[in-house]
Amino acid sequence: GRFELEEVVPYRELVDEIESEINKMPPKMREVFNLSRKEQLSHKQIAAQLNIAESTVREQVKRALKLLRIRLKDRPYLLYILLHLLR
Repeated sequence: GRFELEEVVPYRELVDEIESEINKMPPKMREVFNLSRKEQLSHKQIAAQLNIAESTVREQVKRALKLLRIRLKDRPYLLYILLHLLR
């Protein structure tokens, strides 16, 4: 059957772990990342909302993901959740 994450670790706990990593980001990066992932805003929308260049938004999102990949490399299941369930 389908692999159930719930059987391994409570989902809420996983989300909390991811959130705590996101909260360690520099404030601007975190803001951009959250607007992108949670609010589902496009890079163009984020740029307009924060009054920054679209290229800056792209760069911040890329750097945020790279940071998370590094921080979560020993916890690949968290990376999986982050990339698949929070996008």
